[in-house]
Amino acid sequence: MTSDVRNLHAALDSLTAPWQPHRLASVNDYDVKVVALEGEFVWHSHPDTDELFLVVSGELTIQLRDGDVVLREGDVYVVPRGVEHCPRADGEVRALLVEPAGTVNTGDAGGPRTSALRELEGDGGGAAAALAPDGEGATPERRGPRPTTSNEGPHRQVDQLASPALWGEMVARVYALDGVVEGTSQVSPASSRAVFLVDQRDERAPETSLAPGERLEPVHLHGVDDTSLHLTLPAERAAELISLGWAEEHQYADFGTEVMIYGPRDAAELELVLGVVTESLAFARGTRAGGEAGAQPRP
Repeated sequence: MTSDVRNLHAALDSLTAPWQPHRLASVNDYDVKVVALEGEFVWHSHPDTDELFLVVSGELTIQLRDGDVVLREGDVYVVPRGVEHCPRADGEVRALLVEPAGTVNTGDAGGPRTSALRELEGDGGGAAAALAPDGEGATPERRGPRPTTSNEGPHRQVDQLASPALWGEMVARVYALDGVVEGTSQVSPASSRAVFLVDQRDERAPETSLAPGERLEPVHLHGVDDTSLHLTLPAERAAELISLGWAEEHQYADFGTEVMIYGPRDAAELELVLGVVTESLAFARGTRAGGEAGAQPRP
């Protein structure tokens, strides 16, 4: 379809900040990314995948522990999986990357240079944009039947799981959100990851946290063998997502604000899930997703 045609040079020209990859296209389980590079990145490796660099403009040095690889315009280099490397651009560089969906830019290093994979401006997001919640009740129904879940032991999703790559991308993009930090869940099994707020340890009301009375825990992500999330939302929004097939009530719900969000099955559903996570964090902070003051907690 003509609407699927993308222009590489236009995409590269639209980039405004270095080290923030944007998706140009997806091919099967791989993402083709465009990125602006300037300065030195961080030493890291990707234990599970190779990483392809294609320099479109400028000169890029891939620093390796046993020597440097210098790439000039038109050069391609593949960093093998597990090989520690550190890209350095002494001037402005534009490049194309090819790697499996869900690959995190900082690999096993993590840290503040981790960047969520962004969509190009003006792209409209395709199917993802059509699913993105806008806070005005425009969320569509989830297609197909609900997944099977189990209340025997921990509340978990049994089928219709996110692929490992998609789950990995979800985890990376959640922890790349502003003002959050990863931690150990206070109420979920060890395979789960809590999402804590950097600047807010205490809940403003018990219905905003999955662990009332403890450190504020508005969201936690379940492991790759489950791929669902538990989070809190305003009761009306939680009920809406349940009715539309995206969620079900939490196994131990006390306030009507605690729900399980099903794991995303594709890139479009991932965008919706990330939007719901943003709503949950805003609910915990007492703001709306756009930053303005939100509903007050129940008396």
